[in-house]
Amino acid sequence: MKAAILVLSVLLLAGCSDRVTMEFRLADDAPGDGLTGMALAGGGQTFYLNENIMFSNEDVVAATVPGDGDHPFVELTFSDDAAVRLAQFTEENIGRRVAMIIDGELLAAPIIQAPITAGKAVITGDFTREEAERIAVGLCPENPVAGS
Repeated sequence: MKAAILVLSVLLLAGCSDRVTMEFRLADDAPGDGLTGMALAGGGQTFYLNENIMFSNEDVVAATVPGDGDHPFVELTFSDDAAVRLAQFTEENIGRRVAMIIDGELLAAPIIQAPITAGKAVITGDFTREEAERIAVGLCPENPVAGS
């Protein structure tokens, strides 16, 4: 089975604490029952988020910043249980949005394009290597950041 990687384009927000909180929730473009509106960080588009947290820090077993290219990114590895849930979640929600919230700010709400079966996700954005490492360490402080 071919593994798909969820690429989330995120804008790093300055001033976050050392420990980063992360939530993935289903999101819609329009308001609806049980949904809460939240604007993208920096005053962008408003999306309407489901109250159920599908994935959080608790589901991440490793967060690394691989390589040392010009566009650093954070690679998340989910626990075995979360990887199974991630595959099922993405399979069942192709074509729907998933909101990525870091430190209470909505950073992205990309559309799920394909099932994610490898138990990994990638966070990309316009940030420095140091900022990417801060996210990785903040998400999973007990694991060293690889590729440093």
